Amino acid sequence: MAAARTDVLTRVGLALGVVCALIACGSDAAAPGDDGSADTARIELVITRSDQDGRLAMRGSYDYRRRQGSVTTELEGTADAGSETPTEVRFFGDRYYSEYQADGKTYWVVDREGIGIGYPAEAIVPFPEGDADPKQSLERMFTAGDEVELAQDDVRGAATMHYRVNLEPRRLSREVGRPLDVEGAPFSLDVWADEAERVRRIRIIEDDVATLTYEFFDFGVDVDVEPPPDDQILTQEEFDRLPGDGVCDPPRMCLEQKEKD
Repeated sequence: MAAARTDVLTRVGLALGVVCALIACGSDAAAPGDDGSADTARIELVITRSDQDGRLAMRGSYDYRRRQGSVTTELEGTADAGSETPTEVRFFGDRYYSEYQADGKTYWVVDREGIGIGYPAEAIVPFPEGDADPKQSLERMFTAGDEVELAQDDVRGAATMHYRVNLEPRRLSREVGRPLDVEGAPFSLDVWADEAERVRRIRIIEDDVATLTYEFFDFGVDVDVEPPPDDQILTQEEFDRLPGDGVCDPPRMCLEQKEKD
């Protein structure tokens, strides 16, 4: 199995190298400062639905070694999209802070990534809260799945090879070495990989209704994110207890009241 994985990954680099030599394609994979690593990247997830207008976009940057980064979410392409306030999530290892607005105030609800059975897609998509970087993501897919080479393509100026990969949850669970939800049926996804053997794009179609398109680019980007101010941080339970008129000002009043209770 390891030999097969190495052979597939080698073909990614060789095929793209030949294509670039023939057509002199441009690629940000060759940009100064990009050494082919996947330690940090800018990330984007766009979700569209066939039964709804507009799209939900999540954009940010992430450091896969330190497991730190941030993502901002906003609604696009609808009549009221401009009035929607973008919300942010900041990640620090297994702890993350989600931004909420209530009565004109900003709160950050702190939570921790749950440990237990995860969804198969979480094991292969290199998005925050996962445990794979863009290189590990490709390795897992090709080891635990069956891929079909489709065509060469360009993703944000980078030359890539487009594959369709069929994955079986039990096989994927064995590959990642941790329990996953293996009751679901096999599923397929499309993946675009660059010559440095990194995932550049992943597209997943769920129930023929929702399409999730992930993109990873600007590898090597600096990721600088700070925890929210202490006086704005609440647990989910504390946030749920905020009075409807927003009396908790500053938010720490909620914590103090909880201690009294």
